[in-house]
Amino acid sequence: PNYELKGLGGRSTVGKDMSKNGKVSLSYKYEDIYLSHVKDTTELKDKLKGNTRSLRVRFVHDSRDNQFNTKTGTFSEFNCESAGGFLKGTNTFVKLTMEERYFFHLKKSPLIISGIRFFAGWMDNFGKSKSIPLNERFYAGGSGSIRGYDRREVGPKVDGNIPKGGK
Repeated sequence: PNYELKGLGGRSTVGKDMSKNGKVSLSYKYEDIYLSHVKDTTELKDKLKGNTRSLRVRFVHDSRDNQFNTKTGTFSEFNCESAGGFLKGTNTFVKLTMEERYFFHLKKSPLIISGIRFFAGWMDNFGKSKSIPLNERFYAGGSGSIRGYDRREVGPKVDGNIPKGGK
C-alpha cells in the first residue's frame, strides 16, 4: 500500500538434518531492488534502489504429526540474517526472527484442533545504511499475521495512514 517493488535476485541454501526433528541451514541471498511510487520518503532520503547481499542461519525443530494436516505437535524456527559488511551490498542490517506454533486437540471434542502461533522479530541497521529498506521491515495485519485486519494495517504509520514498517 505504500510502495511498488521491482527486484531481481535469488537465494541459495544448504542444510543438514541434525536429528529426527531438528534441522539447520545456511542461506546466501543476492537481491537488487527498485522502489517506485513511494508515498513517504522522509526516512528513506530518496534511496529508492539498493541491493542486499546477506547470510542467514536457520534452526528448525518440527515435531508436528503431519506438515500439511497438523493435529498435534510443535514447530519452532529461529533465523539470524546479516546483510552487508564483508558481503558488500548497499543495504546493511541484522535481523533476528523467532516463530513458535503449537497444535493440540481440545479435550471435549477430539475432532477440533486448535493452534497457537507466536512470532517475534528484531532488526537494526549498521554501517553505511541510514535506514532499513521498506521491503525488509516487519509489517502486521492480514491473513498471515493478525486476522481481522487488512494487510499491513497494524503497526507504525506515517501521516496516520501510510504503513511505515517496524524494526
